[in-house]
Amino acid sequence: MTICTRWKTRRTYDLDSVDAAVALADLPTYRAHCQERREQLVESFRMQHIRATDFTGERAWDALDIERIDDATVRLHWTDQPYKWHVNDGPEVFAVLDGAVDMHVREDGVERVIRLAPGDIFHARAGDAHVAHPVGPARVLVIERAGSV
Repeated sequence: MTICTRWKTRRTYDLDSVDAAVALADLPTYRAHCQERREQLVESFRMQHIRATDFTGERAWDALDIERIDDATVRLHWTDQPYKWHVNDGPEVFAVLDGAVDMHVREDGVERVIRLAPGDIFHARAGDAHVAHPVGPARVLVIERAGSV
């Protein structure tokens, strides 16, 4: 059974029955209504309120893509596992929103660890070697060049 709700009368029809002709009689008008409604919904979601604690990925470092600004991405990551040592090809801004993260960095061949708490921001420039190790589940906002490691 296929169900359709006629937009003007809000009556529900079984499209497998004789009522289908009635439901689809004004199909062009219905399609125009649906398109207009989609546009209204898209317009209504231009501004967003994202509660970081509501996002949990299916696996470590899953991300919610929030925005792309020119060549940069803004992504909310959820993780409970370390990332991998890497060197970005551009700057990276890493803001802890929930949980804690031990950021391991290498400078002049020396490794050190910086504990990041909610509200802390880590900034790495192009060429800076680093790896994030969450202390339990964590949510972080990462702003970096699109396609960066």
